[in-house]
Amino acid sequence: MVGNDYQRIIDGISYWKNIGSIDSIYLFFDRKRDKYGFASRRNVDDLCNILTRDVLKPRTIGYNPQSYKNVFCAFYAVIKREVDECKREALIDTTSTTKEAYGAIVTISLMFRNVRIYIVPPMKRGWYVPSPKDPNFQIWF
Repeated sequence: MVGNDYQRIIDGISYWKNIGSIDSIYLFFDRKRDKYGFASRRNVDDLCNILTRDVLKPRTIGYNPQSYKNVFCAFYAVIKREVDECKREALIDTTSTTKEAYGAIVTISLMFRNVRIYIVPPMKRGWYVPSPKDPNFQIWF
């Protein structure tokens, strides 16, 4: 799921690629017309360029990460095809997603065998929270 965390998504893919082979990659991007959707669409374009150079040829799917039903429907179709029909293991990166999307992913992962969820933790927790002494803290808060 592509959000604001561009480098952490690359780090996750690199980690799993070093452990074994990756047969296919699906990049789910936020299709909403807000700042989060903008960042997600820009990052998905950049990721596609990098991964295509790496011979991985990702598929992109737009979804609304704030809609449990939309996330569930979008992911269910892909997971069913990859796990049930193609007999592959599925790894789902939830590094950059919403609570609604995470809930839908957990539900789907419990419905199929060979589905794992992972996150790539940040180097430092709370990096996006300004210091209380920073003038921007009140705006953020």
